[in-house]
Amino acid sequence: MNTGEPVLRSEISTIVCVGKLAALAKDDSRPMGRWKVSWTEQEVEKLKLLAGAMPLSLIAKELDRTTGAVLAKATAEKLTIIVHTRSGRA
Repeated sequence: MNTGEPVLRSEISTIVCVGKLAALAKDDSRPMGRWKVSWTEQEVEKLKLLAGAMPLSLIAKELDRTTGAVLAKATAEKLTIIVHTRSGRA
């Protein structure tokens, strides 16, 4: 990288991002790129069991999914989800 030429900010950002991705890719505890991972039949069944009985945030933790992903899937499956919101916030 150190060729004596000036480095543009966009190049630095790219290098930093690539470095972070490389570090994450080496971590085998969780698959890289959780987004766009299809739902398994077991996950959908578990969602159906937990929906209406457990808050969204706890279902998301149980399924190791984001709250947005769980809410989107529940909506697609026409399930009722308990969403707790904090009162007093603008």
